[in-house]
Amino acid sequence: MPLPVLAGTAFPYPEESIRPETMASLQWLSSIGYGTGYVHGPYGLRLSADESQLIAFTTAGVGVFAADDLSLLRFIHAPTDYTPGSRFAAAGAVSRDGTRVAFLDRAGDSRVVRVLNLESGEKVGEIPYAWEGSLVGMAISLDNSLLVLAFDSGKLEVVQLPAGEPVKTISQYVGTVDRVRSLVFEPGGKLLYFLFHDIDIGVQSVGFDTASWAVKSFHSVEGTEFDYTYGVFAPTRSEGSGFRYGYFTSGWSPEIRVYDYEKLGPRFDIPLKAPVSTIGVSNNSQWIATGNAYSDQVDVWKLEQIKGPEMTFPGHGNMIWGAAVTNDGQTVYSVGWDGLLRKWKAGSDVPEREVSGFYPIINNIVFAHESDNLLLSTNVGSIFEVDARTGVLLRTFADSREARRRYWQRPSDGHHHEFAQEVEDLNEGNIFGCLASLSMDDLLVAQSCHRYTIPTVLWTYPEAQVTRTIPPVPENAWNTVVALSPDGRWLARTTVFSRGTEMATRLIDLDGQEAVRVLDEGKQPDAMVFSPDSRLLAIAAEAYESPVRVFDVATGDLIQEIAIVTPYGGGASDVAFSADGDLLIALDYSQGLQVFDTRTWTQVASKEPIGDGSALVMALAAESPLVAMGTSFNQVFLWDHEKDALSPPVELPGDSGVEDAVFSRDDRLLAVLRSDGVVYVLGIEP
Repeated sequence: MPLPVLAGTAFPYPEESIRPETMASLQWLSSIGYGTGYVHGPYGLRLSADESQLIAFTTAGVGVFAADDLSLLRFIHAPTDYTPGSRFAAAGAVSRDGTRVAFLDRAGDSRVVRVLNLESGEKVGEIPYAWEGSLVGMAISLDNSLLVLAFDSGKLEVVQLPAGEPVKTISQYVGTVDRVRSLVFEPGGKLLYFLFHDIDIGVQSVGFDTASWAVKSFHSVEGTEFDYTYGVFAPTRSEGSGFRYGYFTSGWSPEIRVYDYEKLGPRFDIPLKAPVSTIGVSNNSQWIATGNAYSDQVDVWKLEQIKGPEMTFPGHGNMIWGAAVTNDGQTVYSVGWDGLLRKWKAGSDVPEREVSGFYPIINNIVFAHESDNLLLSTNVGSIFEVDARTGVLLRTFADSREARRRYWQRPSDGHHHEFAQEVEDLNEGNIFGCLASLSMDDLLVAQSCHRYTIPTVLWTYPEAQVTRTIPPVPENAWNTVVALSPDGRWLARTTVFSRGTEMATRLIDLDGQEAVRVLDEGKQPDAMVFSPDSRLLAIAAEAYESPVRVFDVATGDLIQEIAIVTPYGGGASDVAFSADGDLLIALDYSQGLQVFDTRTWTQVASKEPIGDGSALVMALAAESPLVAMGTSFNQVFLWDHEKDALSPPVELPGDSGVEDAVFSRDDRLLAVLRSDGVVYVLGIEP
């Protein structure tokens, strides 16, 4: 019986799957999630000019929602091209009237900038990405006739829309730009402001006449007078008279400093009780909505009002990264790292509408063994449980957010940037992640995060109650890899105090009957897994031609080293036991698969690298000899290691690689996580 497609899913799915006679096949079923947004960069919310549509710009693309009931009208996959944690991510740009979007995409082996009509979803322009350097900013003119691209070298390219014909190349600032701050057309459309941090001077503001492209204004300030450690430039959401642009807090200073675009001079400060995480400005520039970074409340202000907010809404269960407000100031939209998009109406503390799916950066996914529920482990320390068949958010596991917020608010004691650094770490999703593991009986969930501010947490399942927290060892060390034994007794965790030193994998007895054992001291693993009977722990590392090391859990003794040999070097990036424990399968250095018999530790099968050798992750089925492989080029394969049969690939849309994969308990579903934060659920047909 076919499984249902998620309502409102963003992408079309094939009507039939390809099924070779000798091989199982994969079929797309649904997608879960709309991506997320970072605190820095152009991610956020915007209302269309007529306020009928709400546009959400995320790491996965652009979602267009009906402003009245938040129903999804369309989702345009717009892959980002960013460096995690960068202060200005080149995700793209949404036009002031909300009718156009520009984003960087891949066309075969080349790059293009695509421009789409958000009202219809149709492409209106495509510009070949033939310029040198990385694209770090975009701006669409107020009449939608021009697109300006900023590169990390300091060069600007101006092109005509929709044809994409070159209009002007501005290269006089090449070699002087350290970091692009902002690129925006002023409210009248006659000037384009280019704000950047100069290598030697500080912050510069250059105003170009959009008719002649001559410099009409130039101002600069020393970096020490203008720099910020945490903040969001919001020019594309604050155009209009008066509020030229704002930048938020220095260090963890609770204020909004309002500056003038042209002169780089301060106009006034808005004192706050806490730093803000985002700001939204109405299309008529009369109202602003801010996210309180301590309480996660939404505050609504009249534009020039500095005495306090007109309204406050309860907001979210974690930091807000996008906000929008209507021209009358009576309707507010917000999206946060609790995974929710909400609509608020003046006079009510209860959201009028709510949509889930805007999850923070997802680091890995786990299927519950007794259901088709997926656990999404995210970089903010939360775990989201969703129904894989419908995509509905069922609940959020209690996390260590409050402890982390106390860390943000602690007295200075000589350290002024705790809040800023924590937010920067959260933006480094692929580096500072959180990994989860589930016991075989579904009674215990463990999660360990790559930040010492979030301790390793154990939850009971299905109650989702914290039963234990385990601090890092040594203090202030960060965690990297974690594994929970199927019987729920043992936790294996690697902590690192400084790279190359004080690094160790520890085996922790959760029953407290045995002393903590130290394994593989001084080595950095990429993957760890327990055998199904919890007797063995296999540790793999891709670097340094490391063998897969197998330990006896009861004694902590090293019982076997398995050499992983390929023509390109040794080591393995992932490792897994078969459901009966008789086989150990490694994803080797060259992205091929090697299968070993755990009774003799001899190799019994292998699979050469698939396609272009870009396999990133693998997953083993429980009841069949199937291994799933996900690649950096959006493909998913199945390999039958008994028949040595390989399925045709399932091609996922867009340009983001596969980060994780997991089979459901009955092997009928395969969930695949991509780096843009979307989970795809695939059905498996024998």
